[in-house]
Amino acid sequence: MATTKDPKAWAALGEVIAERRKQMGWDQRELAEAAGISENTVSNYERGRVPARGKVPAGYYRVEKALKFGRGSIDQILAGGGPTFAVEGRADTRLTLRDPDEIDDPLLRAVIPKIQEAMELEQVAMAFADLASRWNASDELIERYKSATSDLLGNMFSPGHGPIEVQRYHEAMAAGKVSNENMEKRPDLGWFALGVDLEGARDDLGDILRKARYGAGMEFEDLSLASKVPVRIIEYIEASRFDFPGAFMHAPVYIQLMADALGLDAEPLIERFKAEHAEPETPSEDEG
Repeated sequence: MATTKDPKAWAALGEVIAERRKQMGWDQRELAEAAGISENTVSNYERGRVPARGKVPAGYYRVEKALKFGRGSIDQILAGGGPTFAVEGRADTRLTLRDPDEIDDPLLRAVIPKIQEAMELEQVAMAFADLASRWNASDELIERYKSATSDLLGNMFSPGHGPIEVQRYHEAMAAGKVSNENMEKRPDLGWFALGVDLEGARDDLGDILRKARYGAGMEFEDLSLASKVPVRIIEYIEASRFDFPGAFMHAPVYIQLMADALGLDAEPLIERFKAEHAEPETPSEDEG
């Protein structure tokens, strides 16, 4: 949980909240009702009022949820970053691309801009999914749309498809002229693994479970069958995304089942989850 007394950070957070509220088509009263806080509290938040001790009041996290931001967005904004959205959930959002200038292989260096272009357009696709979510479209249809977008992107970067730069790289790999260790280490990232900076990746809870699954030679479906945890939930947990419905209540159970199936000690994993993803305490009165 972020803590800061920097007025610029709180002002920036207030601007993001106000902009998102307007994007949702709400006035301050409607946001207050959706978040379960007072209209005066919403006003204070949007004006960037710095809380006592610089600690984030629990009401902000209610606003985070009401505005369909991804879990942790409030802290990210205060730290100088931007929000994520509840409709997002890809593991590669935690990773960054390598700098083309730092890559010796000219074939791979030419691929990086193409991956960047696809990523930028994917954000446009996810922005549409976010709009659909805000307008109360079917959750099932949104998930199908996201899945189709991901499949399409994967196909665009597969052998026999995609821009010429990508095809040249695939041909060189098939001929044994080049190799990409990232694709071997992170096959779950598909085409994105071609240029991802794995050195900057976090070794988090999801990574621990993912590596154990790889070590056991199991696909998502295999682990789902062994653990009775749905594939979709396994994907979320391995991506360290715990903003799916009922995550705080059900994730420890899922982690226990996955760990048991993988032969891991579940207790430290569950404790880590609770420490890193605990729901903020809800005060008895609004904190302004």
